[in-house]
Amino acid sequence: MFSQYQSKKINSDYFFKLAFVLIIFFVFTLLISPASDKLLAAEVMDELPYNNSQIMDVDGISLHYRLWKPVEPQIKGQILLVHGLGGSTFSWHQQVAQLQEAGYLVVAVDLPAFGYSDRQSGLEHTPKNRASWLWELLSTLAANEEQIIKSSWHLTGHSMGSGVVTAMAAQKPEKTASLTLVAAALEQSDARGSDWLAFAPLRRGFHFVINNILFRESIIKRALTSAYGREPTSEELTAYFEPLRLSGTAAAWLDVTETADNLSQAEIRNINLPVLLIWGEEDTWVELESGKEYAEIFPESRLKTISGAYHMPMETHPEKFNRIFLNWLKEQNLKE
Repeated sequence: MFSQYQSKKINSDYFFKLAFVLIIFFVFTLLISPASDKLLAAEVMDELPYNNSQIMDVDGISLHYRLWKPVEPQIKGQILLVHGLGGSTFSWHQQVAQLQEAGYLVVAVDLPAFGYSDRQSGLEHTPKNRASWLWELLSTLAANEEQIIKSSWHLTGHSMGSGVVTAMAAQKPEKTASLTLVAAALEQSDARGSDWLAFAPLRRGFHFVINNILFRESIIKRALTSAYGREPTSEELTAYFEPLRLSGTAAAWLDVTETADNLSQAEIRNINLPVLLIWGEEDTWVELESGKEYAEIFPESRLKTISGAYHMPMETHPEKFNRIFLNWLKEQNLKE
């Protein structure tokens, strides 16, 4: 009897406290004005972060990208690298040199709302829209860069970025040489983002929380430790934390949440292209079981795992990752 009564009392206290917190949060959101939101963001960057940083305007959207040409004049292929949630062109810093030495031209890009690309509000960040923006970027590069051959690309994406390159392959299979999906977060679902973000006071409240709680160096360090399976170095922490301080980032992230979408499983099954899946065996963000499921979904796929790696194998285990990736690219070139 006592234990049942105590359990009910504990449940009652829990729900009372939860209701109290929700009421306080609701009142708090009403008190935040749109003007105060703007004061929370950092200043826009004065200069681009890397010596090969470039900005291209695509459909009124500023995209930050970096281009590396192969060491030898003869190009073996072209590779596009797309980061995951919270990532940037830095996410691939352990791959570029070896890809250049192997004869590949490499382009890495920051998706809008991430890295050093556009933070404008009101964008729909669906994989299909992102795919269209990136194909336009590559098309413009092909027209302006003499060394870029107007042929197919090896599309490579990490986590959230895997959904983007998969959508690119679905849009233009004739321009896609292969797909490499690293810890892919495809989540075949037709569900859109959260409609409750349209409620202005609540949106402002979450904007405040993102800027003042989520976007703190200690929180980012904790997230990276979980994704890496080890503590990040000071260089890694800085590379992931600094872009979050750019003006408009919190609002842009809310747009990402609100307009989230995914390709359907039917669309994925229709992609008849070579697909390499690379997974860290210890990944707790997108578990290996998802990789095994995707290997069954894609008609022509291969799953490679990296022992001891978590969610960011290209950064934490670059030697093993690069060996798998380069062997895959070599195999694809032999097919041509």
